[in-house]
Amino acid sequence: MPNADITLIGNAIDKPAEYGKIKVLRLATNNGKDDKKPAYWDIKILAPWLCDAASSIEKGERLIIIGHMQGTEYQTKDGQTRHGMEVIANTIGRVLQAPTTTTTPAWNYAPDVPQF
Repeated sequence: MPNADITLIGNAIDKPAEYGKIKVLRLATNNGKDDKKPAYWDIKILAPWLCDAASSIEKGERLIIIGHMQGTEYQTKDGQTRHGMEVIANTIGRVLQAPTTTTTPAWNYAPDVPQF
């Protein structure tokens, strides 16, 4: 099954869980403020440098994940073969948001500085 590239922007549900040499990050995304039901993603972090960076992720942080989707196959307890998808992270970044308060430019407080 071919891989498909994916970019996700969402909030970390918790700190990444560690499973041996890999980490798994749970991410919640939605399609805008009118979307009441978020989608939940399990993001596998395999690269050692990303695992180190992921250690500093905190619950609620706004993140961008760039990676690829990969098909999986597994057996249920009763022997049936099931197929699924997983997201493998290639890049993890923090989303920098604009301040939520109104600011006044500094030149309004300096009478000797010419205003433009």
